[in-house]
Amino acid sequence: MKKQVSQTMSACSFYLRNINHISRFLPRQTKERVVNAIIISRLDYCNALLYGTSAVNIARLQRIHNTAAGLIMRSPCSDSATPLLRELHWLPIVCRVDFKLLVFTYKDTTTRQCICVNSYQPTRTLRSANYNMLEVKRTRTKAGDCSFAVAAASLWSNLTTVIKTSDNLTSFKRLLKTIFLVLHISVIRHEHYFFSRLFGNIINTYIIKHLLALLLRNYYYFTVLTYTKLFIANNNYTYTVIYQYHSNVIIQLYYVFL
Repeated sequence: MKKQVSQTMSACSFYLRNINHISRFLPRQTKERVVNAIIISRLDYCNALLYGTSAVNIARLQRIHNTAAGLIMRSPCSDSATPLLRELHWLPIVCRVDFKLLVFTYKDTTTRQCICVNSYQPTRTLRSANYNMLEVKRTRTKAGDCSFAVAAASLWSNLTTVIKTSDNLTSFKRLLKTIFLVLHISVIRHEHYFFSRLFGNIINTYIIKHLLALLLRNYYYFTVLTYTKLFIANNNYTYTVIYQYHSNVIIQLYYVFL
């Protein structure tokens, strides 16, 4: 995987330099189309295989992604890439990986032409049986956790029923991207990006309502201090939000990615 990431970075860097030479002669819309066709297509090619890869590989690809956004927006290299990605409506690399896996899972569950995942069928009568969940197989190795059957079932189980029961693929993609853009929370630590999946059934309706209210007020940054309390701070204002703890949540410095 490291070799594949290195080859992708080398090719993207080569084309980014060439595009940069003529970028001042191109309008923004044209530059965005060129970057999507040449750079983003290479970053998205077989990116589902990146699920579970090391944070170093994700960070290297994310740097290329940020550079492409800066090229389109004509932004200095020292500026933060988060506002640029938000304005372009681009998902981070790790979100794009999860997005691709969930799209494959939706196609598999709706068409059933290639049965790679199994429906969740508990031995007893449980309420979770009505939530359109998938069976998450137990594995003993990291490679097993990264397999499509396990990764897809794990991600699918975290989605809400509304998204999983979308009428068509277009509606599913639109709802899923909205969830990633609005409610997806990323972790920053030593210039590496780690992303926790705080969407779907992890956050209840009460929390979603208050998070959206805070997002509309431009409160982007917050720090998780305990497992049960989320302190959202901006200047002299502090808000406390209680959320349901999930084992996949990484307790570090967080910021809301919009």
